[in-house]
Amino acid sequence: MSVVYRTLSDSPLWSAPWTPNDSTPLPSGVRGIMVGTAGNVAIVYSNGNEDVLPLAANTYYGLVFPTRIKATGTTATNIHLLF
Repeated sequence: MSVVYRTLSDSPLWSAPWTPNDSTPLPSGVRGIMVGTAGNVAIVYSNGNEDVLPLAANTYYGLVFPTRIKATGTTATNIHLLF
């Protein structure tokens, strides 16, 4: 899969693996999420709203700015945070 960014400033600069946790906040600066194995990703936005995103394998979901990725409801694996 190829990803096309609108501008260079939209593209992630680096990534880090992440293990979902219902209470641990994500580090600041997360621009997006990538999963290695397809499944659902349960996220919490900064306003407290929650969503479950069905992501395909090796899919980049960008400019989402989550504050948490919950273990409850997340079935995707090999999750990476994009900064």
